[in-house]
Amino acid sequence: MSEEEKADILMRAIGSLEESSEELEEVAEECEEQEEAAIGFLMWLGHILKKVIG
Repeated sequence: MSEEEKADILMRAIGSLEESSEELEEVAEECEEQEEAAIGFLMWLGHILKKVIG
């Protein structure tokens, strides 16, 4: 395998890793949004339960 072929393989691998990294960042942002929504829902539910029980 020539040096040029090796370099090409490495460049494609780096590009693939960059794409994967970007996708992971998007997933992490979505998880954060869902976590915030879940916390908000639980706080709302706690408020309702507090009114009903107490």
